[in-house]
Amino acid sequence: QVLPSPPGAVAAAKRQALDEAMRLRRQRLSELGYRQQAALRLGEVRQNADPVPQYGTLELSFEVSGTFDNPFDPDQIDVAAVFTGPLGRDAWVPAFLYQDFRRTEAGGIERNGTPLWKVRFSPSQVGQYRYRIRVNNAGVRTESAPAELQCTPGTGRGYIRVSAETPRYCTFDDGTPYIPSGINLFVSTRLGDPIPPNRLEL
Repeated sequence: QVLPSPPGAVAAAKRQALDEAMRLRRQRLSELGYRQQAALRLGEVRQNADPVPQYGTLELSFEVSGTFDNPFDPDQIDVAAVFTGPLGRDAWVPAFLYQDFRRTEAGGIERNGTPLWKVRFSPSQVGQYRYRIRVNNAGVRTESAPAELQCTPGTGRGYIRVSAETPRYCTFDDGTPYIPSGINLFVSTRLGDPIPPNRLEL
């Protein structure tokens, strides 16, 4: 006969398992160098290009030190960039922790350098942008000095959006129709037939 668990025993076991999982995660993050116990500091912000073409990619790189167990938890460390476009509208872009890797001679991978923070942003309007980095470390805040970015005309078609003229379809920002295409293998595979040899050829 299987006796029922004492009241609260299941909940206690779940809490214990969760605490152990959190302990192991903190230990692993500490081993990787992601866990920090330091005063909040925002390092120099470096950008990959200036000017940046319209719909091109701006990448900002910088170091942040602070006190946190998990850099992927925004309640502990929240890092974002605020871009103000030519029309005065603000765009908030979350930062992410980046770690570079390289391939070893044995065919594996290893970390290359120390982790740092990055922001990637694609300007959609030609003109001058202003931006700054804001950091919130569990209530302790700091931000970078304002910086400027020039966006020049580019050749990109822009983002994909629902068409303003025909909501049944999508278009790029420049008005070019967006017609998605892909490889449809459903009919062949659902009947058990092999995929035709030339189906995947481009």
